[in-house]
Amino acid sequence: MVFEAVEPCELIESSLPRLHEIVQTLFALPSGQQAGIGMSLGIAVRPRDGLTARDLLRHADAAMYEAKLRGRGSPEWFRFASETC
Repeated sequence: MVFEAVEPCELIESSLPRLHEIVQTLFALPSGQQAGIGMSLGIAVRPRDGLTARDLLRHADAAMYEAKLRGRGSPEWFRFASETC
C-alpha cells in the first residue's frame, strides 16, 4: 500500500483494521471448502524511514518480519519501521 502525505501516523493506523478485516474474511473454494488468508504488514513512511523506494521497501520488509515474529499467537499483525510513529 502507498500512502501519500499522511500525517500523523494515526491516520494510517486507522485504515488498517478494515484492510485486515477484508483480507482475513473466509472465502469458499470451488470444492466448497472454506479458506482464509493471514497477513503481516510492514509500514515505512517517507521521509522518516528513507527517501528512495529501495530504502522504504527495505525498512518495510524488516518491519514486516518483525510483525511476523511478534504476531505469532498475538493480535499484532502490522508494524511501523520506526518506533516514533
